[in-house]
Amino acid sequence: MAGSVAGANVATAAGTDSPSASFSSPVANSSSTDPGSSTTATDPTGEPTITPEQLAAQIARANELRDQIVSRNGAIKAVLDKLDASTKAANSALEDYSKARNAEDDAKAESARQSEIAKALQDRLDEARDDLGSWAVDAYTQGGSWAESLSFLDALSQEADESSNPLTDLNFVTDNRIRSVEDLRELTVHQKLASMKSDAAADLAITAAAKAKKSKIAATAAVNAHRDELKTLQQANADVIAEAGPLAGALLGSGDQSAVDAANALSQALETANVDVSSLKLTPCTDKTGVWPNGQIPPSALCPLVGSTDEFLIPAAAAAFNAMSKAYAEETGNLICVTDGYRSYAEQVKIKEIRGPWAATPGTSEHGLGKALDLCGGIQSYSDPAHLWMVRNAPLFGWFHPSWAAQGGTLPEPWHWEFAG
Repeated sequence: MAGSVAGANVATAAGTDSPSASFSSPVANSSSTDPGSSTTATDPTGEPTITPEQLAAQIARANELRDQIVSRNGAIKAVLDKLDASTKAANSALEDYSKARNAEDDAKAESARQSEIAKALQDRLDEARDDLGSWAVDAYTQGGSWAESLSFLDALSQEADESSNPLTDLNFVTDNRIRSVEDLRELTVHQKLASMKSDAAADLAITAAAKAKKSKIAATAAVNAHRDELKTLQQANADVIAEAGPLAGALLGSGDQSAVDAANALSQALETANVDVSSLKLTPCTDKTGVWPNGQIPPSALCPLVGSTDEFLIPAAAAAFNAMSKAYAEETGNLICVTDGYRSYAEQVKIKEIRGPWAATPGTSEHGLGKALDLCGGIQSYSDPAHLWMVRNAPLFGWFHPSWAAQGGTLPEPWHWEFAG
């Protein structure tokens, strides 16, 4: 895969070794093919080093490559401008899709909740109607229960000062019947409201699902356009980047000022190379999926992240991240550094206590849905090459940087990334 000095800078920031100074280009090697040549020096460890002539040839070749790249700068700038536009479009489309999916899930959950309430109220309503129905039939066919009738006759047969208790009992029974009727009316109203809310939430879920589908189509189109721009950028200088990257690294490590100057000039001419993701597979660790309350996802429905033993995400998010992390490693030699993944509700409460207003309210965090990550290794800095790599490549894997977390957003967090699937 084609590399680049910009890509090498990412690797260096992540802690990898710089290219060895013993690298020599085909141009340099051609000057010392004679087995009997004595122009190749040897360092104290016995390892061969390049001669001044070979170094001069490498510097000359670096200048040639720089001139080739600079001559194409106009075309590359146009590609980069389009790449920036497609990056923003893909990131925005994925964020819209994520919001639409969340709205759909919330609406479905609310519809189910209101449906359960409506069912429970309907059961109480049916029971209350049965009780009042039995009482009404008894009153119509037999004049009410014998107990109530006898209480009334007993009260009438006594003196006024002696009949207070039976009349009080009769009033109590009558009041209870009245309250039963009122309760029945109230239950009817509440049950009707719950049914209406359930239907409204179901309609909202349908609308949200349609919006999510539309957003998904837009996101897919944006990501595909972004992928095309990346391929165009890769191909623009593919013939020289493969040679220029290692050559610049070797010159930088030579210790010769002229070589370092040539390497720096070449580095400035190079643009970031990006990985081709068409061959990367996204395979979840499990097919167990479902909708769980925020922060209450069972362990069996979570998948581990590559390079980590204690960070997890939902299957689709983990598979996409793992593929992205491997792509990052192909360019830098390091997997993506992860600080935090899925957070249980208890963990969200603890973090809220520590971070206060800078943390999401427990039960509302995307971390609790297993679809968010906090990253490190340079990604936590907007200006770091590792962060730029994420900006350019994350949308290809379904990951995006929320607008609120962007530089200049309402809560700038360069380390926070979310999955749209």
